[in-house]
Amino acid sequence: MEFDKFIPVRVGDKHEVKIMSQGEKGDGIVKINGYIVFVPEAEASKKYNIEITKTFPRFGFGKVLNEVD
Repeated sequence: MEFDKFIPVRVGDKHEVKIMSQGEKGDGIVKINGYIVFVPEAEASKKYNIEITKTFPRFGFGKVLNEVD
């Protein structure tokens, strides 16, 4: 099966997200249009404004800009 290479986010994009869970290394994990984004220093079940910092075919990374109340 060939992996669909469409990436629904771009470096520099900003999103308001709710972190779904924590990864093994403590990063927050969220899906944006089915695309997995790891967010260091983000806690599960909290909302944040994030900025996408890196993208790869199957996942990406973001950074916390601020926590949303």
